[in-house]
Amino acid sequence: MQDEEGYTVLQLRAKQKASFCPPPDSHGSPQRLGMWMGILPKVAYTVILILQIVVLVLICSVLIQMKGMKSQAAESGNVAQSNNCLEKGLGGKSISTATPRVKTCPADWKWHQGKCYWISKTEKKTWNESKVNCTQKHSNLAMIRDMCDLGFLWSQISYAGYFWVGLHIPSPGSNWTWLDGSALDWKLFKVKGSDKGTCAVLSKDGIYPEDCNNTRPWICEQ
Repeated sequence: MQDEEGYTVLQLRAKQKASFCPPPDSHGSPQRLGMWMGILPKVAYTVILILQIVVLVLICSVLIQMKGMKSQAAESGNVAQSNNCLEKGLGGKSISTATPRVKTCPADWKWHQGKCYWISKTEKKTWNESKVNCTQKHSNLAMIRDMCDLGFLWSQISYAGYFWVGLHIPSPGSNWTWLDGSALDWKLFKVKGSDKGTCAVLSKDGIYPEDCNNTRPWICEQ
């Protein structure tokens, strides 16, 4: 009886221990599946968000590069246009393309293609007085050599103004000559009008002969 009772007691205790043992975990348990079902949407959302950010960054990079390429193309076009302006005058004559040295203009002077220009605003003088005034400013009356110079000066003067420039007929029977002794190139532009004046004035629509004793505003160049 004791053996049987002892065996019975041991058997009962073994059953009790077995009843308190947790069930073995398995990969296919409902708890594990529920946990993964809750995590997977979050992971997928995070991955999609990261991919969207990467795509946006790539798009921004491409747009910036395209903008830079357009800016470079525009700059190249401006340089080409400037070079063409330097290479050809009004009549298509080639002129110097040498890079002008860096130059600082005095106050109230305007810089253009390596030269400085001063334009009279209200004061008027005769052609000779204007020439003397430019000399006092360590300059000369403006000498227009090409379309670039002419276009720049046109942009600086008013429509109603006539300004002395460094072009004149030095002696009866001679041709129009710049102050440095070079002759006017008629392929670039012509002196308009049939007046008997022997000094030239610049206006918005061209260059005209003028009586040298008349008083006009003037343009100095250095």
